[in-house]
Amino acid sequence: HPQLSTGYESPPWTPLGAAPRATVLTPGSVARRLLRRQINPSTESDQAQVPDLAWLSLPDGTLVPDLETWDAELERWYRGQLAAFHEDPAGVTSDPPLWWPLIAYQMPQFPSRAHPASIVYGRNTSEGNNPALPAGRIRRALLDRGLAQVVVGHTPNGDMPSFVRDDDGFTLIVADASYPRSAQCPQLSQSAAGVRARGRVVLDDGRELAAEADLAGDPALGRWRRGWLDKGTLEGGSRLLFRFEGQRFQQRAG
Repeated sequence: HPQLSTGYESPPWTPLGAAPRATVLTPGSVARRLLRRQINPSTESDQAQVPDLAWLSLPDGTLVPDLETWDAELERWYRGQLAAFHEDPAGVTSDPPLWWPLIAYQMPQFPSRAHPASIVYGRNTSEGNNPALPAGRIRRALLDRGLAQVVVGHTPNGDMPSFVRDDDGFTLIVADASYPRSAQCPQLSQSAAGVRARGRVVLDDGRELAAEADLAGDPALGRWRRGWLDKGTLEGGSRLLFRFEGQRFQQRAG
């Protein structure tokens, strides 16, 4: 996974959600269900988004009214589950163990192998694995709270983070580079100058080049062009273009 520099100090446990500055960090998704249609790689893809459904849900299905309550209640449940595990790690006092809901929360559900209600295993992607924006209602709710970026993981996206932006100032950042071609881990940073990424990529033609992304200074970043996502600038000035075909990603200069 990319190195992440935000000036945010995490607590002793790893939170399921956090909001340093104007960015929400989550392991997986901020939508309750996945996009249920394939992005056609031969067409523009910027309109792909997760359906406009209830999203502020807790693991037991309870809906909460706002982001702050959701974050606090999710962390309360999470800490309670960790405490139950520390008290009975072998699960001998009950069947199933009291901490089993936490295990189930981060597991795929069968037969679909999806878990759209989980912030860990949920995905903001199409069925073709290409990154897709949350529903418009979700984006507006986040923007109303001054949260202009959501950084998600648990969804490998090539050698560099994927930025996907709309026309209203919201950006989804998929920061999982856990199955790269390059041996160098990308770096994702946030400062007063905005969100940036840098790293190295191995293109489909075999060339390995330096790459960088500057959300504030690059209006082309995060836009779809003829089925390819613009992921920033390559050394030499070309654009880094990206998409999934099935389970394999493609990267080229354009």
